Amino acid sequence: MSDLTTAVLDGDLRASAIARDQGSGAVPELTRLLDNLDPWVRIVAVRSLGEIPQPPARAALLLTAADADGMVAREAIEQLERYPDQLEAGPLLAALERAPDPTARRLLSLALGRTPVSDEDLTRLAARCQGERVEEAKTGCLAALARTGNPDAQAAFGRRVDAARGRERVEIIRLLEYIGRRWVIDTLSGMLDDQDDAIFLNLEIAPDQPRFMRVCDLAAGAIIRMTRAQVSFAAALPTRYSAAQLDEVRRIAQLRLRE
Repeated sequence: MSDLTTAVLDGDLRASAIARDQGSGAVPELTRLLDNLDPWVRIVAVRSLGEIPQPPARAALLLTAADADGMVAREAIEQLERYPDQLEAGPLLAALERAPDPTARRLLSLALGRTPVSDEDLTRLAARCQGERVEEAKTGCLAALARTGNPDAQAAFGRRVDAARGRERVEIIRLLEYIGRRWVIDTLSGMLDDQDDAIFLNLEIAPDQPRFMRVCDLAAGAIIRMTRAQVSFAAALPTRYSAAQLDEVRRIAQLRLRE
């Protein structure tokens, strides 16, 4: 038994270093280990494949993105996203259509939205989105389609924005920033009056910060990043922006929308 197989079977994270040294030659051995019944063994094999920059490793990871165990599938997608230039729509769609885990389907949809797609690919993604019954996966699918400019998906995602409240808006804001379309700035601007608590802050890590970041703070941060605007204050999160600072961000959004 090779050192690589022994390390993977033992759950030894040093397997990643061995795989990195061996390069694409390690792919067949790691691919065989993806059939192991122990999910942790499969996760270690997936992480090891993620250390190999050559394309054959991506093919193995794409198969594992549809693993029956959600943790294994999500780890495979995380490793795939380290090499965005190697991802293609067809294999991602195939993985999406096979994946049983809704979180994996959400992540695969978002990866598709970042990948060049043909009209045929978009038709397949739209059909998948229409048939999706799990809200987590459907929201990710709609966000991916909205990013490509699909007007129906943009309208459907807008309805989810309107329905979300409080902490539900945390993920909505992340997805709006992911969508990155011009209309997103207007949508985020509408959240600058939302003072609902959104994210609890660990006071042991940041004892001088408020206990919560609000929806308006997250929306303001997203607008600043999207517009790449120079502001008159320190914009780094986590923080709670003052009313004057939120007004400055609101003006930035209005100016950008007029351009």
